[in-house]
Amino acid sequence: MHNPDRGFSRDGHLVLNEMANNPLSKSEKDELEELLEKNINSDSIISRINNIINQKVKEELSKTEKKYQHLFKHSPLTVVLFNSEGVLIDINESANELMSIHTVKDLIGKHYRDIWSFNKKNKQLIPIYDRFFEKLLNTGEPSELEFPIYQSKGGVVWVQAYTSIYEIKGKRYIQFLLDDITERKKSQQKLKESQEIFKAIAQQSFISITMLQDDKFLYFNDEFLRVTGYSREEVENWAPGEYLKIIHPDDRQFVKQQAIKKQQGKNDYIENYEFRGIKKSGKVYWCEIFSKPVIYEGKTADLILTLDITQRKLREKALKESEEKFRTIAEQTSIGIAIFQNQKMQYLNHAYANLVGYPYEEVKNWSYLDLAEIIPEEDMIKLRKIFKEFHIHPEKQNNVDYITRIKRKNGQIKWLETTLTSIRYKNKDATLIIIVDLTEKKKAEKELKRLNKLKSELLRRTSHELKTPLVSIKGFSNLLTELYSHKMDEEMKAIVDEIKKGSERLESLIKDILKASKLQSGKIKLEKRFGNLANIIKTVLTEMKGAIQERRHSIHLDIHNELKTLFEPKRIKEVIENLLINAIKYSPPEGDITISSEKTSDFIKIYVIDTGIGLTKEEKETIFREFGKIEKYGQGWDIGTEGTGLGLYISKKIIELHEGEIGVESEGKDKGSTFYFSVPVIK
Repeated sequence: MHNPDRGFSRDGHLVLNEMANNPLSKSEKDELEELLEKNINSDSIISRINNIINQKVKEELSKTEKKYQHLFKHSPLTVVLFNSEGVLIDINESANELMSIHTVKDLIGKHYRDIWSFNKKNKQLIPIYDRFFEKLLNTGEPSELEFPIYQSKGGVVWVQAYTSIYEIKGKRYIQFLLDDITERKKSQQKLKESQEIFKAIAQQSFISITMLQDDKFLYFNDEFLRVTGYSREEVENWAPGEYLKIIHPDDRQFVKQQAIKKQQGKNDYIENYEFRGIKKSGKVYWCEIFSKPVIYEGKTADLILTLDITQRKLREKALKESEEKFRTIAEQTSIGIAIFQNQKMQYLNHAYANLVGYPYEEVKNWSYLDLAEIIPEEDMIKLRKIFKEFHIHPEKQNNVDYITRIKRKNGQIKWLETTLTSIRYKNKDATLIIIVDLTEKKKAEKELKRLNKLKSELLRRTSHELKTPLVSIKGFSNLLTELYSHKMDEEMKAIVDEIKKGSERLESLIKDILKASKLQSGKIKLEKRFGNLANIIKTVLTEMKGAIQERRHSIHLDIHNELKTLFEPKRIKEVIENLLINAIKYSPPEGDITISSEKTSDFIKIYVIDTGIGLTKEEKETIFREFGKIEKYGQGWDIGTEGTGLGLYISKKIIELHEGEIGVESEGKDKGSTFYFSVPVIK
């Protein structure tokens, strides 16, 4: 038998070849050399050599097995060994982490079907393993697969399995190397979710999103297609640089330069700018672009966000035109207009400077403090609270109006009516100030007050002067009746009666004039006391029962039993009488009159509602003035027309003295009227 580990020299002697894989030790060489020198039978020598070699192989196998066991036990991967039947032969300790509460001892000797049945969620792996084992045993080709392992403690671990098949002593074994890829899976899932979110946002965004690389769009969303009017297939087939056709020729070179700079990785590009685009239809639109270079597949690309700002441009154009119109009007009007922002004057027209009486160049540098300096201190006292509230809560103020005096540079005093309005100016909060010269109006008001005072004084004196002859006329007419009634015929008696009635009407007029004069002068002081308005109303109704029955009116009383507050009973009774008399007089016979009340924690309100002749808009504006009587005589109404025209004026003054309000509502002629007054609730 030929043995590769031995040979013969040229002289025919047996020699030993050192084996690369199993080198002999020095003592073993010496032993063999000694056998050769003694001419021991060559077969004996060969037998000895084989024994030595077998020993060497065993030793090497032992070393290899120890190395394998070390790697097996300490491998970061889970090493699993199945026999060809699917029974687990061996597994290293790292399996404990994968299988949670099940240890290596629980698994060895069990079929993979039993192992995956420990947790019902893992049973889905059984048919996968069945197909995998069948394929591997049939082909013998190594392969990989990924699958989740549901742990008994509730977690889930993703693993990647590297499998191979090999034979030991004629038996086939399947080895699994399981790598825990849970973190990688989580990262992949997060990346997938991130991509899906980006895709969802991009596809639903109102902003066009594109990515340009090598002068071609690698990505574009639906909004880009909607805005430009091209189809997805058309854009995908664009040649490099063809995208420039959607840019206006006047802006094309600039946009191209910026795109090239970003794709080349240069830093001197502009991220945000505006340009005009051209749609497939040829329509021009305005865009605002936000772009930034990004790395995509190892190369620089241009990520582009484009917003259609056509409507904004149209608004800006309209705003510019509006501002130009505003400036034209502002510079031609006599009304002073100014805009304050951050406590400084930002705009004023020349009329504003003219009204405040300072040079334009000086006023345009004013602050709020400079404006306050031209207002007298006594006026500033009441204005400070207005200014403070306006500037702390400008959003709550629509307009703030006030009237004040100012002292011009030449010392002249002017009256100004000022309106403050919160506005947006150059995209920031600001205050619009409008001033109107009231100086002449104030002079007219002062003159009117003087004339009213003179009129009141004249009426008062005239009334007093008329009292004396009126007393004589009334006295002598009564005396004539008493002394000579038996000698008078019916015609003479009628004449005397007319004298009496005229005297009574004149006496009533004089009383009303004197009363109105006192109310107007402010000389009347109310003698208030706590009382119940309900009782006053009932008293008035009782006293006027005859007049109501004479006109055959129906009265509907719908008031609270308790209407208590502080008031002067005599004056309030007079107001109720006036309102009820008007309702009785100005309602045709058989009318309906309703008296109702409204009560809150702050006020009491009384309504007198009739179905009478109603009031026009013009009549409602004059009815509470002096001698504001509405003449309806000769218009086909069966109504009373007597009166001085001072009753409602006097009622208004009385209610105002009680710090209340009085008014009337009517939908017009023939629609009836609702008179009302309110007084505050004082406890």
